[in-house]
Amino acid sequence: MFHWDLPEALQELGGWPNPELEDHFVYYARTLYKELGDLVKHWMTFNEPKQTCLGGYGDGDKAPGYTSSGVADYQCTHILLKTHAKAYHIYDEEFRAEQQGSVGIVIDTAWFEPASGSDEDKEAAERGLQFTFGWFANPVVNGNYPQIMIDRIDERSAGQGFEISRLPKFTDKEIEYIKGTHDFVALNFYTATYAQWLEEADINDLGYYSDLNILQFPDDAWEETVTSWFRVVPWGIRKAVNWISKTYDNPEIFITENGYPDAGGLEDDRRINYHKEYLSNLLEAILDDGVNVTRYTVWSLMDNFEWTSGYKYSIATGLYSVDFEDPDRPRTPKASAAYYKQVIATRCLVDVCE
Repeated sequence: MFHWDLPEALQELGGWPNPELEDHFVYYARTLYKELGDLVKHWMTFNEPKQTCLGGYGDGDKAPGYTSSGVADYQCTHILLKTHAKAYHIYDEEFRAEQQGSVGIVIDTAWFEPASGSDEDKEAAERGLQFTFGWFANPVVNGNYPQIMIDRIDERSAGQGFEISRLPKFTDKEIEYIKGTHDFVALNFYTATYAQWLEEADINDLGYYSDLNILQFPDDAWEETVTSWFRVVPWGIRKAVNWISKTYDNPEIFITENGYPDAGGLEDDRRINYHKEYLSNLLEAILDDGVNVTRYTVWSLMDNFEWTSGYKYSIATGLYSVDFEDPDRPRTPKASAAYYKQVIATRCLVDVCE
């Protein structure tokens, strides 16, 4: 329903940190259910809300480009989660009986691997997952933010002289209302990072990353891609879905994005290998670990306008190449399109299937 593109009139009200947006989104959601519910069976209220809130109101690297980390990003998340819950309950109460669909929210995360076997690094990795995936998943599953977020932000806020925590509080009524507002858990997954424990950040450092307070870094042996943040780490997806399964009582999991960025070209063997390896790890998670992954979506079908890289189309993620120099924007299948077509047809990940 929402993929970062807020109408300008609503942004002029202050955007997602403004509680007024709850009612505007509810009107929008009800309209979508009413007009398209006979065609759509799986609804996702928000795609990657961390990017909307942290990127848009904390880091400033996503629209609308505000930089108020540790305050506005938390307020954005608070309103967005309450809005999601309202959209879920509207479907549940007004449309589910007739339309027989499902509603969830899409959350993105990397896998956080402890940088060593120390208890401190293990704690840092768990904190990374809770501050990233759990920030959104824990409320919709359990009704409230992860306890580690509540405790750390409360403590740091008090030390910084705030009368109340910078992390807004749900009322008991809101906790019960938000709890369980998911029919599935949707995951966008690409990569992994090491997580290392750090000494406590300076109390005067105000922001999400100081609240999180871990060191993140890649392994130099992991395959690089055209984007600095992205390394190919196939085993990360298996660990991620296992963590979700164990943390949230084995929910149904949709993989709603998983893909490989490159600079373009039709012979994209590295993309083929990426999907082969990641799908193999997902298969092991399903068959060997008992994780309830039921759906998988390649990101993306076609090369696209990829946000801040889109103005020059410098990152290609599609199975189909788009010629942006041609006014007709012709599409041409890459080698990966043929590979994935074979996977869908045969349910087999290798070239020769028995």
